Amino acid sequence: MYEYSNEELIQRFEACIKRKYTNEDTVRNYIYDIKTFNTFLKEIHFFDATKEDVEEYIRIKLRKQNSYARINFSISVLKSFYDYLKRN
Repeated sequence: MYEYSNEELIQRFEACIKRKYTNEDTVRNYIYDIKTFNTFLKEIHFFDATKEDVEEYIRIKLRKQNSYARINFSISVLKSFYDYLKRN
């Protein structure tokens, strides 16, 4: 069992990025992407997600015809989120 649930980790990450970004749209987009990834994972904890999970998440975004810019943003958000988790 982990100390924090996925939802709690999202809340903590949101507090962190609110200190970094003053633009509310940026914060909202970051959190939207993390929540979307969490929904994709269903009951999988963020720490238990695999490379294959992330790859499938991106493939789904491609199938839904998200723009490459949007997909690249999503990848960047996930990288930032997991970097945050590693640091904290």
